[in-house]
Amino acid sequence: MVGYLRRRNDFFLIGFLTTMFSFLVSSAFSRSELIEFEVTSTVSKFGRRIISINDHLEMYGPTITVSSGDTINLSVHNFICSADEVAEMENDIFLKEYCVTGLHFHGLVPIENKNDGIPFVTQPPIGPDETFWYNFTIPLGVCGTFWYHSHSTIQYGDGFRGAFIVKCKLFEDVSHQTMLSLESKNNISSGTLLELHPLYRKLSNSEILEHIITLSDYYNDWNLQIMRTKIMAKGRGTTDPSIDDSLINGSQEENIMTKIDKKVKFLILRVINTGMSGTQVLHMENHTMTVIETDGVIIKPYILDTLTIAVGQRYTIIIRLNERQEQYRLISGCNKMMGYITKNYYFTRKYHRGKSSNVGDKDIINIKELPNFSRNELLHEFIPLHNEMFKLDEKTIKSSLLKEPSKTTYLAYKYRLDPIILKKYGTGMYMVNDKTFDEYLNDPIKLAIDPETSHDIVINSIDHMRHPWHLHGHHFQLVSIGAGGEGSLNKDQKNSAAWEKYDSDINFWNDTKQTPTIRDSINIPGNSFAVLRILPQVQGCWVLHCHVEWHMMKGLGVMFNMTQTNTLDNANPMQTTSAINKNTFLTKLVAITVYTVSISSFLIMAYWRLVQQ
Repeated sequence: MVGYLRRRNDFFLIGFLTTMFSFLVSSAFSRSELIEFEVTSTVSKFGRRIISINDHLEMYGPTITVSSGDTINLSVHNFICSADEVAEMENDIFLKEYCVTGLHFHGLVPIENKNDGIPFVTQPPIGPDETFWYNFTIPLGVCGTFWYHSHSTIQYGDGFRGAFIVKCKLFEDVSHQTMLSLESKNNISSGTLLELHPLYRKLSNSEILEHIITLSDYYNDWNLQIMRTKIMAKGRGTTDPSIDDSLINGSQEENIMTKIDKKVKFLILRVINTGMSGTQVLHMENHTMTVIETDGVIIKPYILDTLTIAVGQRYTIIIRLNERQEQYRLISGCNKMMGYITKNYYFTRKYHRGKSSNVGDKDIINIKELPNFSRNELLHEFIPLHNEMFKLDEKTIKSSLLKEPSKTTYLAYKYRLDPIILKKYGTGMYMVNDKTFDEYLNDPIKLAIDPETSHDIVINSIDHMRHPWHLHGHHFQLVSIGAGGEGSLNKDQKNSAAWEKYDSDINFWNDTKQTPTIRDSINIPGNSFAVLRILPQVQGCWVLHCHVEWHMMKGLGVMFNMTQTNTLDNANPMQTTSAINKNTFLTKLVAITVYTVSISSFLIMAYWRLVQQ
């Protein structure tokens, strides 16, 4: 009996040591991704000059798919300009900006300011035939749909962009809970929250198709040529060149088809507006869509008919397919001046070469007449699933509405074409508080980092157009936003339409205890306002700008210098980070190997002593 117990204890000890060994080895070899981008210029099949990443010709680079906690080591080698262009660039300001580059990871926070990818601001520009390394670890709390793109002049619309997907268990669980809930209901009403079903099982992979949908406007001319002849032309210039077409996953086709298996019951669509200017609209004919993610934030599933996506925004939507159909029509509308470019994206169970028999027989859709179409942000509807804003430095900030801010920064923007501006810049310019974006680079707005203090940014539009705004480095609570026409908001002036809307939203959050929608990109209506409430937490120089690239080139943006209170006056907007080469990756690999061998030796010795007893 004693011998049996001893053997039994030995068995459990060996099992424990084996388990610990497996755990330590898997931890030591946490996944690292080595990605190399060779960025060149080439000509598309339509004769248009484009930027290609690793020889991709679809005006998009390869999709990056990783998981929370993964380490990214990504190099960018710049071959955008020819030798002749490099020789000319010192005498050509437009070419000089186009021949250098930097890579921004849109919405992926927090990954340190040095990885934000803005030439001359957070990093040295990547010059011709130079290589720069971006090295960072995806925080464990980060998950969802993002994208990468150049942040140098107007390069990304020429093709320097791509999807960046971060997977995690929470996203997977919520996806399956949503699909189980949809499966259990016969009638689903648009404009309502979907109660999540307990996760008693997961659907099989054959029942689900997960698909990325990138949307963009398209211009027939090379973007640099548009910059020269239209945007920055002497005299008036233009703020918005005419959009010639739209792209769905890089294709200009009017009717695109994707084959799906007959077993597929659900579509999980990751939707990204990667355009230069145009707002996008999506609608699945005869189906509702359930949104589960907005800008990298998992939300309570919300059911709608038609989704509007501003430039820079991302959504994940789940669609339960009507199993009696063989073909499903996703309608896309790309907003341009005075209308929409409308296209169809078909998911079909029966695929034939060329068109399906029904493709092209559909009536032309009026986008504005789609069910429950709206241009406005859904402020109250997109509720973060967990009552927390985000996780930084192992501290979770839990709240509904972040507490009253200690400070409010007011930003008012408008387009100016007066003689003073024409004399100074040679063309019309957008200005924020009477300064252009370039002027903010030399004189940023200072914000002190305090974990207990929130900060309001009030953006007032003194312009008739909608503008999509994006904040780098931080998410924000969208506390209030107008529908258009309310005018500017000043919290001290309580007799305006803007104040009434703001006061109504504040009362809503306080009464319901609901967490405001959390975003990094929003669409601000014309002659209106938005209130962003943030917790400045990540040190560095972070920009807030209009994501219509033409508008940013004409000055529409600001920069914040966020730093600790005691260093606020001494902070330098230009980060002095240098390029990191492959040695960083190899050093990590060697360290992990040594660590694992040491642990292995310890466990082997423990096991040897055990068997000798």
